[in-house]
Amino acid sequence: IKSTSAAVLGSARARYLVGDGFNIIAGIAQGIHAPNIADYTARGCGRNSFDVPNADLKPERSVTVEAGLKLDLFGVLRGALFYYFTHLDDAIVLRDTNTTQLCPDQGGVDRDVPVLTRDNVQSANIHGLEGRLALDLGKSWRVFGWVAWARGQTSLELPGNFSDQYPGTGPAGGIATALLHSPFETNLILSCDIPRIDTGTLQFIVATHKPGISVPIVNGQWQPLVAVYDHSIFHGWMMLLQKGERALHQMIRQLPHQEVDMRSYPHYHEMAFQNMNTPEELRQAGA
Repeated sequence: IKSTSAAVLGSARARYLVGDGFNIIAGIAQGIHAPNIADYTARGCGRNSFDVPNADLKPERSVTVEAGLKLDLFGVLRGALFYYFTHLDDAIVLRDTNTTQLCPDQGGVDRDVPVLTRDNVQSANIHGLEGRLALDLGKSWRVFGWVAWARGQTSLELPGNFSDQYPGTGPAGGIATALLHSPFETNLILSCDIPRIDTGTLQFIVATHKPGISVPIVNGQWQPLVAVYDHSIFHGWMMLLQKGERALHQMIRQLPHQEVDMRSYPHYHEMAFQNMNTPEELRQAGA
C-alpha cells in the first residue's frame, strides 16, 4: 500500500483588549488527520471485535473556528469561556458491519464478536463550550474548576466504489466485498455485463426474496450475479471463501437459499439476462 497525504495548513488568532484583565479572543485553524497503517492493513481479532481494514480511506480535513472571553483580575481571579465549531470533511469513523466473527477470549474460548471497519463519512460537525475558573485564596490555596459541553453530528454517505478486499477470488470475493461494506441487511447484487436488465425484473426478484439468498432461474440456469444476498450469510460466505471455494453455485448451495423461477414474472423475457462482454456484442444487440 502506498499512500501520500499532503496539505497546506494555516491558523490565525486575534485578541482585543477590552479593559484591564479582560480580553476577547478569536481564531481559525485548519487540520488534517491521515489514516494510520493499521487502518489500511490490520485484519484480525482485537480486544472486543474483529477488525477489517479499508484500503480506500482518505485523510480527514478540518476547519475550526473559536471565540471567547479571557479574564484575569489582579492575578486573583482567572477564567475563560470559549465556544468552538469544527467542520470535518471525509471524517473517519468506526462502523459496525452488522456481522460477527469467532474470536478467542482471554480464556481461549471462541465467541462471536462484531466485525468493525473504518469508513469516511461525507462530513461531520462538532461544536461545544469550554469554561474554566480559578480563584486564589491567599498564598497557599487555590480553588479551580473546569467544565465542557460538546455535540457532534455526521452526514453518512458511504462511497459507492470500493477496492476488492479479496483479490484473486473472482466474483465470490466481489460479493464478499459488497456485503462487507453494505450497511443494509438485504442486498441486490448485479453484474455490469447485462445491460438489458430492467427495473421491473429486479423489483420482482426483490419482492419474492426470502431470508438467505434468492437466485433467479432462467432457462434452467441459475443467475447468481443477478441475485439478492442477505447480510446474515456473510459469515458463512467468508468461511467458504477462506476454505478455497470460488464457484458461486457450490457456495450458494451450502447456505440458506431459494430459487426464483422467472417464468412466474408476468413480464418475463429471457433477453433481460443476456450477457454482453464486448462493445461489438453491445452494438449487435442494439442495447
